Amino acid sequence: MADVVAVEDYADRRELFDIHTADQFLRFVPRIREISGCGIGEAKATYLHLAGAGRKCHRCSTPLGLGEIVDCSKCESLNLVWE
Repeated sequence: MADVVAVEDYADRRELFDIHTADQFLRFVPRIREISGCGIGEAKATYLHLAGAGRKCHRCSTPLGLGEIVDCSKCESLNLVWE
């Protein structure tokens, strides 16, 4: 499994989150690679683990607890909360 990418800059995270919520995978991957220098696998893993708008689990849409990296209490999926 590929690692997820840590993006520290708030503006970059916000931009990537907006691209993600617009469901624009083909825009997200090159942009996160440009920002972080990561590989395609890491870019894809990050995209797939970003929580949805409203702090909802990317897999089952359950509301998530506090934190920037959160395991869903229902399905146990890893979520990156960037909003």
